[in-house]
Amino acid sequence: MLPSGITHKLIDFYSANEEFISSLLDDSELLIYEYLLKKGETAEKDLIKKFEDYLYVIKNYSKYTVTGYIKDVEDFAKYLRDNKLAPNLTTIKRSRTCSFYVSELVNKGYVGKSINRKISSLRTFYNYLLKEGLVDINYFKEVENVKTPKKLPTFVDEVDMVSI
Repeated sequence: MLPSGITHKLIDFYSANEEFISSLLDDSELLIYEYLLKKGETAEKDLIKKFEDYLYVIKNYSKYTVTGYIKDVEDFAKYLRDNKLAPNLTTIKRSRTCSFYVSELVNKGYVGKSINRKISSLRTFYNYLLKEGLVDINYFKEVENVKTPKKLPTFVDEVDMVSI
């Protein structure tokens, strides 16, 4: 069995060069390749599950907060895969990837509070990965929150003050 570090590097390499590698491999090698990809997906699910446990046990977050954070991380993982920006959550190489994600959320019509929660979720996730030694940098630390409109305070009339 390969050490996990080598396995992750193979998965990353295969994921990034899928079309080229498929043209070079025979059927038995393609089965191995597909196995490694599935193993990578399983590893990512395991990583998200460990993060979920961390949020419950160490951070003591509520069920609703944890559910929201996990959904945000899964949405970002899907964004990375769909746009072929990185093979998995631990292989982001540029802070622009994170900024592009925020831009896409704005373009999709998400409100500022929702975007800021997603940024917060992903900052927390990448801080966790940093502590675990799975990434070298938290690119979401560099991403600024979206400005949200502030409501003006309402005032009570003098007449209404007397009745209080």
